[in-house]
Parts: sequence; structure tokens; C-alpha cells
Amino acid sequence: MTDLTPTEATHNNHPEGAPREETRRRERTLRVGLALILGVYLALAIRLLALLPLWGAVHDEPLHFGYCKYLAVRGEFPRIGEGIYMDPRLYYWGPSAGEAAHHPPGYYLLGSLVYRLLAGQSLATQNYGIRVLSLLLGLTALLLLYGACREVFRKEPHYALAVVAGVAVFPHWLMMSSVIYVEVFGAAAAMGALWMLCRYARNAERWGSLCAAGAFVGLMALTKMTLLAFCLGFAWVGLAQIWASGNSRRKNAGQTAAYLGAMVLVAGWWYLRSVLVYGKLFPTSVLPGQLETAITFHGQPPDMLSVLFVPRGRFYYWLAISGVFRFFWCPSDWLPPATRPLMYSVAAATWLLTGIGLWRGLRRRDEDLCWLWRRFALPLLAGLTLMFFHYLRWTVTTCVQAHAEFGKFVQPLFGFASLLFALSARALFGSRGGLMVVAAFCAFFVLWDALAIHHLATVLIPRYAPTIPVP
Repeated sequence: MTDLTPTEATHNNHPEGAPREETRRRERTLRVGLALILGVYLALAIRLLALLPLWGAVHDEPLHFGYCKYLAVRGEFPRIGEGIYMDPRLYYWGPSAGEAAHHPPGYYLLGSLVYRLLAGQSLATQNYGIRVLSLLLGLTALLLLYGACREVFRKEPHYALAVVAGVAVFPHWLMMSSVIYVEVFGAAAAMGALWMLCRYARNAERWGSLCAAGAFVGLMALTKMTLLAFCLGFAWVGLAQIWASGNSRRKNAGQTAAYLGAMVLVAGWWYLRSVLVYGKLFPTSVLPGQLETAITFHGQPPDMLSVLFVPRGRFYYWLAISGVFRFFWCPSDWLPPATRPLMYSVAAATWLLTGIGLWRGLRRRDEDLCWLWRRFALPLLAGLTLMFFHYLRWTVTTCVQAHAEFGKFVQPLFGFASLLFALSARALFGSRGGLMVVAAFCAFFVLWDALAIHHLATVLIPRYAPTIPVP
């Protein structure tokens, strides 16, 4: 009889010990990898947070700070038409939300809490404090996205790390997470909804996941009205999954009520207030023809079709359509001019690879891709289409400056888009090759971040910061 070594005897007595230990070791490795990714995100975001000047150098930041201060000081919501100033410095002392008064208050309620904590500090400290809130919301969004990715990549969890890394170092994501911008609140809510809907799709008995998804969609609706198109998309995703679950009609009706009820409970009160105060469900503080850059015909604002028949209108259309690509990645002037042709060309390859990879993966019936595509793609792409139409109309008829904000508007879908990119890369290059491609693009965007930070620190900020008066 052959003697067994102690290790062999242990494995024979506990046959499940080795797989269990291997699972624990893998989870530890994943946690370490996630911590490293979040560390890189924090390092880059903190660098931007400290580098970018205050006092209006970041577009609309004074408005958002003024809204937070208004809630903290007045203890009530601002009204449209109150305290609109041409000098952005006045929003710091107002307090006033100005042209942001029509925005829902989700982000601003959190910002007002930060302001109250720092009420006795300097104005600069208060601004940096609310910027830190954005940074923490970005961190929360990455953790929620990781949860969603683990539901999608159950057999290859290292892909979950790759997707989170791609979002964490993406230039526009870092910019949005390091200044006072409300979109980061909506992005965190969107990634939470994505995670909860993925959990529900794996097990239709998870009522808690479904209700949490509805609450996250409600938080999206409390971010900004530009996100309502995405709210409709996520609502569609949940309802489609409920009624395709195979449960009884009675149970489906109950889950539908719970899902929609969570949305209404979280966000319905704000839109009811809008109707009671303004007589409109979606009031706005900026009307067509109001801004000096807007086109008017005989003193009246134009429609989208009539704008096409004037040269200035066609130029606005070109700005809006080209802005979809130019401002998807980051504010365009952040890169050194000599690097822009190469960097934008490489960045465009991600869109090309995603399209080709989706076609190949769906044709070959890739398991994870088909699972995600069937449940999420059509509703969320429909929401993106609706948002693009709103963006195009808003840009050409009302506020041409919005052509530089497309990247902000689509951040709530960036987690889902990154999932599609990773799945497309895997469909094209295989499991290991796809992971290497995603890692290569992560490294590319880290290079982009480094170039942008260097250009900001050595050229743009020294040139323009002295022209910004301190309040």
C-alpha cells in the first residue's frame, strides 16, 4: 500500500477543500486588483481636482455651487427666474441657482450637506469639499459597475476588473468626477440600476434587487432632465424582464407595481412640485431664442427644420454632430495640439472595434454578449437615440454651447458601453487576446490623462487662470 503525503491525505479527506481555497484565493486577487484600480482613479481624480482652477474656470461650476449653497442657506428649493447673473462670481455669494434652478435636486441635496459641514470655512475650501463629493460619487459608481460586471462575466471575473479600469481612467469620467458636476450623481445611479437589473435577470425571485433598481432609476430622474431618456430606457429594461420571467401574471403585476412604485416614490414628488409651482411637468429656465447665440426668425425661435436653410443654422448642426465624437472623450483643448490627430484616431478605433465585435459576437452567439444584448441593448439604445434628438434640438435651436457637453450627457450609459466594448474585444480576439486589447486601451487612456494634465498645468492654466477674477 502506498503511503500518502499529508497534503494528499488532506485532499482525499476533504475533496472540496482545494476548489474552495482556489475560489478564496481568486477572490482575494480580484479584490487586490480592484483596490489598485480604484487607487489609480483616486490619484488621477485628486490631481485634477486640485489642478483645475475655481471661480468659473470649469463651465457651470459656479451655478452648481450656488444651488448647493441655496439649499443649505435658505432651506428651500430655488425657483426659476430668481437670481440670474451675467457675472458667475455672484453665484458664490448670492446664494442663487441661476439658470440651474430647473434641475432636480438629487446631487445638490448631498452638496448642501457638505456645505453645511464646511459652513465656517473659506469659500475655496467649500468648493473643494463639494468637488470631493463628486470624487466619492465617482468611486461609488465604479463599485456599482463592478457588481454589474461580475453578474455578466461570471466565468471570467478578470474581465470585470478590465471594464472598471477602462471607466476609471477614461478622461471625461475623471473630469466629471473631479469638479462640481451633477452628471456623476446620475452616472452612479445608472450603474446601480444596471447592477440590480443584472441581478434580477439572473434570478427573477429577487424582489429586493428589482425594487432597488427602481429606486436607482428614480435617483437618475432626480439628477437632470437630460437623463430622463435614459430613465425610460432602464424602465423598459426592467418591465421587459418582469414580463419575460415566466412567472404568473399576478406575480408579474406585483413586481411591475413594486418596480414603478419605487421610481415614483423616489422621484415623483419633484415632478409633482413642478406641476404645482410652474404648471409644467418639465419647466426650464432657458427658453428657445433667449440666449444671444440663438437663431431667431422675425424675433421668434426657429424649429429644427427651418434652421437648415440658413448658413449659421447649418454650422450649428455641424457643431452638434461633430461634437458627438470630439467631446465624447474629454474637453477637446485639454490635449496638446500636436497629439490630437493621433490620440483621436486611436480613440476612434474603440468605436470601430465595438461595432465589428458586436456583429461577430452576436453572429457566433457568444453566451455573455447575447445574454446582455437581449435584455439591455434595445431599450438603452432607444434611450440614447431619444437623448441624442434632445441634444441636437437643444443645440441648434436654443444653446449652441451644448455641443461641447455631449460627453457629459452620455456618462450614465458609459458603464454599459464599456461592457459592450469588452465583450466585443473578446469576440474578436478570444478570451486572453480580448483582455489584452482592453488593457492596452486602458493604458492608452492613462497616457491621454497624463498628456491632458501636463498640458493643463504647463499651458492652459498659466495662460487663462490669471484672467479669471476671484470672487
